[in-house]
Amino acid sequence: MIDNKVSQMEMFNIQITFEEIICDALGLSLTSSTNKQELFLDPQFFGINIGGSGVEELWKNSQLEGYKSKSTTINFK
Repeated sequence: MIDNKVSQMEMFNIQITFEEIICDALGLSLTSSTNKQELFLDPQFFGINIGGSGVEELWKNSQLEGYKSKSTTINFK
């Protein structure tokens, strides 16, 4: 039986309004009794790029010079 749970959520440059939460990119950690997996969601102009740490590195490396990324992490127990 699959028992993956979201154990951590990392949002980059989060903005919270009355109606929505906006962020530049989103990282999820999925944990089960036997392993841990990472998902990174990079919303681009032509679609959403989804993958692991490689997608996160591509996202970080493709930012404009001077871009500052602030990470907000939520841990779930």
